[in-house]
Amino acid sequence: MSLASLRSRSGLALTRTHWLVVGGVALGHGTASGAAEPRRRRTLGRLVPLALLFVTAGCGGHAVVSVHTFSYGATFRNLDGAWTIYTRCANGAGPGYVVRVIRSDGAVVTDDQHRTGGSNKPGNGGLGEFGWHGARRHGRTFDYDYAWTIDGRTCGSVGVDRARIVAEPRVVDGVGRMTIDVFLKDNHVSPAQPLVRVRYRYRVRPRVVRAAIDVTELCGDGRCGWKGRAFVKEPKLEASIDGGGYTQMVVLDANGEVARNAIEHTGAPCVWSGTDARTQTLQCDDDLRKTLRFEGPQVPALNVSMTTPDGLWESGRGLDGWALASRSRAEYARSDSALDGVRWGCKAHSTGSGVLRRWELGGGAKHADGTYAAASALFPAWEGGRGYGDCEPLSRAFGPRGETWSVLAAYWFGPRRLSSRPFRLSRLVSPRRARSVCRRGRRRCRPEPAPRRRVPAEGVAGER
Repeated sequence: MSLASLRSRSGLALTRTHWLVVGGVALGHGTASGAAEPRRRRTLGRLVPLALLFVTAGCGGHAVVSVHTFSYGATFRNLDGAWTIYTRCANGAGPGYVVRVIRSDGAVVTDDQHRTGGSNKPGNGGLGEFGWHGARRHGRTFDYDYAWTIDGRTCGSVGVDRARIVAEPRVVDGVGRMTIDVFLKDNHVSPAQPLVRVRYRYRVRPRVVRAAIDVTELCGDGRCGWKGRAFVKEPKLEASIDGGGYTQMVVLDANGEVARNAIEHTGAPCVWSGTDARTQTLQCDDDLRKTLRFEGPQVPALNVSMTTPDGLWESGRGLDGWALASRSRAEYARSDSALDGVRWGCKAHSTGSGVLRRWELGGGAKHADGTYAAASALFPAWEGGRGYGDCEPLSRAFGPRGETWSVLAAYWFGPRRLSSRPFRLSRLVSPRRARSVCRRGRRRCRPEPAPRRRVPAEGVAGER
């Protein structure tokens, strides 16, 4: 790196007589005017990060982003750690999503290999796995012979049909790149007729892994295959951990503040440290929600951002747009059956209801030190009850063939315990300050918090 370049980046007037060598990179230890010690310290403070970047990124140094390929996948490495993506089914995991993450300190944060249970089980699904509750109409109620969990981590007669590499894993201009299509099906279609294609387009940068995820419906109006029309319920992405020293999950809004609920428990923060997801989870409905953090007391947080190409998650686009589009689509049945032992109202009848379009945080067991053995966050278009055998009214026909819903995901490790300080009541939305807002087209009104700063609220069609 030349002196002129350092001058340009730092804005300092260094001379050739003031140099200190650190890691093979020359740093100025003074200025041309012979400024006092505080000025020299500020000089070094601004140049050291540049030197570290120089050492790791160029002029014979090791590349910041690298990729290692193997017979069934690829592992990208950046400054945060190692990120493994499979290109076919192997070791009990599926292709496309991030199967395994090893943090830069050597901790295995998530590993979806050889795990048992479905995709809703805490700890399963890695980062970015997609799935839904599928069914074929066979009478007026669900039939377990014609209803399934269909997801990208299950390989067999139901689940992953095949994967196709669209762009080989490689590093170009310092950025890791890879594109892969994953085709999902039930057992009532031929291999040439999958129900859904999920395309993952990865860009791995020094401090973040970005994935553009496109979910394309291939079964027009649910009329493909045989033995009944195909229906979809609770299409979702997820993010899971089964290590890393994390004790809680926190949702942040687009302002970087802790998200707050408005539909239920108005003003309560979206923070969860519970266990046993079968009996209790936390839903987060903040309209500005953007990032889910797995946090621990002495470790860098794992950040998972979920947005759309045009805005935030709850913007009527991406998977949230699928929920709104499905309001008018054919439902499996008008009322819930007792197939799974419970008959209830399923929270709402419309897939566009705000009470169904929420993120869900679920914890598994914890170790003796209070850290999670497993935990997951679900990012559904709409919730579908207690499982694939529940809530027939929320199971809707597929849309037209080729209909695509796009999500922008990002994964990175950030500061420790950003949200660990105690929550003060003054930080919550006061019911006295809340105002009831009924927007056109909504069947349900809810108290709406005072406008947030900096980020403009986006208009959202649909019920609340």
